[in-house]
Amino acid sequence: AGVGEGEHEVSEGSEVAALYGAAANDGDSRGGGGRLAASEVPRLWSLHFHRLAAEQNNKDSLVAIGDAFFYGRSMHAPDHRAAMWWYSKAATAGIAKGAHNLGYMYERGLGAPQSWSRAERHYRKAAELSGGDWSGKVVLYASMALLRVRRLCSSLGFDLPAYI
Repeated sequence: AGVGEGEHEVSEGSEVAALYGAAANDGDSRGGGGRLAASEVPRLWSLHFHRLAAEQNNKDSLVAIGDAFFYGRSMHAPDHRAAMWWYSKAATAGIAKGAHNLGYMYERGLGAPQSWSRAERHYRKAAELSGGDWSGKVVLYASMALLRVRRLCSSLGFDLPAYI
């Protein structure tokens, strides 16, 4: 029997097979060895399709995958190193949000050692990439101003609260 319209052939052992198995077995994609919550299945499908889109040069998917790793929206806890890798690919591809997110990660020391100069470099690159988007530039210039305040406070021996 062939594959009908709207159906997809799935090879055993593939990522998609695990997702189909999870959906069909009420969240259990690991053969009973571990449980995958049914609520996590849509997240995995989203991540899977963003990866496919990224392979087809969809630049926005690079940021979406980075966000999934940054916030822990995949099966794993937040993975800042992986998020940084995806944001770096997005920034290289010309996406301002990817460059801004890299700047934020360097500013906060997430996924790499804290570096004020790298943070500022990525914020500046994001401002260049944002083109005529004035609202995006306002956010970027505010980020750069806050970075300078952080740097000044740090040099004076003061630490700003993490939420600032």
